[in-house]
Amino acid sequence: MQDLTAECWRLEGRFVIATIGDLPWWMHQHRDKLDEVRVRL
Repeated sequence: MQDLTAECWRLEGRFVIATIGDLPWWMHQHRDKLDEVRVRL
């Protein structure tokens, strides 16, 4: 996911909604809820 985000930033720059740091941060913020939701692409 981080590689995909990095490539999107390389191609689209600031128009990408997430940064490389956002992905682990979002997962860490909601660790107690991961069993309640599906994470998918």
